[in-house]
Amino acid sequence: MFLQHLDTAFYHYLNEDEPGLRSYDWYLGVFRQRIEHFRQRCAAALEVIQQAIRDGHLVVDVAQQNLFLGTELNNEFVYQSYWNEHGYFVSGLMRKLITLDGLEV
Repeated sequence: MFLQHLDTAFYHYLNEDEPGLRSYDWYLGVFRQRIEHFRQRCAAALEVIQQAIRDGHLVVDVAQQNLFLGTELNNEFVYQSYWNEHGYFVSGLMRKLITLDGLEV
């Protein structure tokens, strides 16, 4: 997941006009913008992620309903467990953004 997040941020960097170094805050800002972009289309799924983080859970159970499948959140902010087809892990980055910023998704 970390390498995938770096790839996403690098793509964002390549599409900016100014070359140069970027800070960690810039990196986090890339994903804050992406979350904001997905807010309307994935509101229910984002709420599930936020609730899991509030409850201290690392895995979201999707046995009853999988709100992540087919969304941009899948494999960027949550990813399916290899050992449990009904579980999605919340990425460390998403946990960091929500706890660091008090981000309301």
